[in-house]
This record gives sequence, C-alpha cells and structure tokens, in this order.
Amino acid sequence: MTIRPFSDALREKIVSSVKRIAQGIVQGAGVPEDRIPVVSVYGSGLALYNDPEPTKRITRVFRETFGKENVIDPGRIMGSEDFANFGTVEPKILLTYFAIGVIDPKVYKARVKEDKLPPSPHNPHFAPSLS
Repeated sequence: MTIRPFSDALREKIVSSVKRIAQGIVQGAGVPEDRIPVVSVYGSGLALYNDPEPTKRITRVFRETFGKENVIDPGRIMGSEDFANFGTVEPKILLTYFAIGVIDPKVYKARVKEDKLPPSPHNPHFAPSLS
C-alpha cells in the first residue's frame, strides 16, 4: 500500500493505525500466532515542503517570463518525490519544487472547472500536448 501524507507525523500515525487495525482483525479472527501477518514499511518519501521565499521569487520570475496565465499553483498535491531529501541536510537547502506542464491550456482549464487535476506522467491517461 502507498501512503502519501502531508507531514511526517501523519505518516507515523497512519502506519501505527494500520498495524493496530491489522492486529485487531487478526485477534478477532482467532489467527494462530504462527500465521499472524507482519506489517512492514519499505522505504518512505518525506513530505516535501516548498520554502516560501524562494518559491515567491521563482513564481514571480516564471510569471514574468511565461505569462501570468501560464503559471498555476495546483495547491497541495499527493506526490511522491525524493526531492524532499535535499531539505534534510546541513547546511539547510531551501527547496522549491515545480513542474513544467505539457497539457493543452484548454484541457487544463476544463479539468479544473470539473475540480479535477489532469492525469500526471505516471497515469495511463496522461496525454501531453504535442503542439
């Protein structure tokens, strides 16, 4: 199972809850000790935090360069990205993660109107604009 919480604290709460629920199901079903499943966590991405100051600067430059109408803030997204690891080193690195869109602006606006983000590159419905 993949979990993508917005904070490390929430990740820990979800993992401990899954383990607790699994244990409750096992006990309720009377599973013998030698058959109890093990809940393991294999790797985990950190919550990515965009530092406000460099994010404001890069957003301003992008709007000046590409046009305000071509720079959007999709809000919080449930991504899974190892880029966040760069923010855990000393000296501290201020992070700003951005994506370059490849969707037709009309399609994007229609999706937003439906309150849906367009499919991302790892989605089988991903359809970049080729024009």
